[in-house]
Amino acid sequence: MTMHDSGWKRHVSAKTCLIAGGVFIMLIALYLRTVAVKDTDFDRPFRADVVQYYITAYNLETYGVYSHILNLVDGKVSAPQPDAFLTPGYPLFLSLFVDAPPNTQTLIEVLGYQALMGTLAVLLTLLLYQRFPPWVALPAGLLTAISPHLISIGTYMLSETLFSVLLLLSLLVLSCSSRGDRWYLPSLLAGGVLLGIAALTRPVLEFFPLAVIFLLLTGYDRRTAFRGSAALLLGFVLAWTPWIARNYISLGKAGDSGNMAQTLAVGMYPDFEYEHNPRSNGEPGHLDPRFPEISRNLGAVVGEIAHRFRENPGEELRWYLIGKPVTLWSWHDVSGGPDVFTYPVFKTPYSNSWPFTSTHALMYDLHWILVLLAFFGCLVVWLPWARDWMTLEQLLLARLSSLLLLYNTAVLMVLAPFVRYSIPFLPVQYGMALIAILVSARWFILRRAGLSAADRAAGSVVRQ
Repeated sequence: MTMHDSGWKRHVSAKTCLIAGGVFIMLIALYLRTVAVKDTDFDRPFRADVVQYYITAYNLETYGVYSHILNLVDGKVSAPQPDAFLTPGYPLFLSLFVDAPPNTQTLIEVLGYQALMGTLAVLLTLLLYQRFPPWVALPAGLLTAISPHLISIGTYMLSETLFSVLLLLSLLVLSCSSRGDRWYLPSLLAGGVLLGIAALTRPVLEFFPLAVIFLLLTGYDRRTAFRGSAALLLGFVLAWTPWIARNYISLGKAGDSGNMAQTLAVGMYPDFEYEHNPRSNGEPGHLDPRFPEISRNLGAVVGEIAHRFRENPGEELRWYLIGKPVTLWSWHDVSGGPDVFTYPVFKTPYSNSWPFTSTHALMYDLHWILVLLAFFGCLVVWLPWARDWMTLEQLLLARLSSLLLLYNTAVLMVLAPFVRYSIPFLPVQYGMALIAILVSARWFILRRAGLSAADRAAGSVVRQ
């Protein structure tokens, strides 16, 4: 047998392993998500953000008006005035199902489709990290499949499941830009469009194209990077412009900063508590009599935050620089129900079903290990010698994943770092944790083998 035949057989074996393992993982993901939707009983499923999303979809479908306000006149519902309080991604998705006031049938239908979307997110994770060895891609897919946070968020009528699919699809398409000249501009154009659609679902991604441009500038020559940046921005603008145009036509302005002001205001309370009162945990504005005044606009919020930094800089720095990142990537969300639940539930398979209790226990034990590994990976892939342990395609994907996690953390350090906002990014966190293990293992193997820098630069042996 020749070396070429041996290498080809290893390649086929790896692909077969990836496909077979991927199918098995997909079945696990579909089972856990469909059972979770079927066997979870909710405590008031239509509440808080769910109500705003639902009303927006209802107004859009019933009156053709985009507004999150239910307009009651003499006890009767009528067409509201348009607004731009919510970005349109998730309400547009809900409008495919909503044609009546909140009801159980619509909830079941939406959650059924979200179970399928959650399974699709697992497939996208496998496809995204299949550029690495199967022992990276398959565990990343499995962790995504069994993640209690990703499963439970799909049992609510919230935007996170849709956003996770759009986010992963954006990364998958953007990562294709490293496959050669034929893929470079089309993938960045399409990736820009998908990032725009994702940002219209969750505006946290609004400035992420700038991070991608940074990656292009560090990974390509100037001319290639500028062409790619132009394609990326064009795609993003194509997706974002209709929303801005609609707002100018309907409202006379580009958007509504009210939601941003409220999010900034909630996030300024250390540990999400008003005057360290545990009763306010997660909802500090409910006990603060000044909250309506503070959150009335962005100027008022920024002024209050500046005042707090002048009065107590130590506590504010501790909260913004340490407390917020730790809170964002924690297991339990102080704003929601117990454990992994965003809102309280009466019944859940996580209390009595073995597949759920066992995977929950595993993920709980691994939680902080995965968080720390992921952020170690986010740093190590930028070191110069990382080029020695990965192919160019792997390196660009690893750095793109790193930028996404660091960007999301930085943005939510400014805003409100609720755990719910980190959930769509968990598949990327799992991928980065495994990339950190991969890079560390390759470094250790080569150090043990005593290979020179030149050997490492040519070292295709450890890149397989």
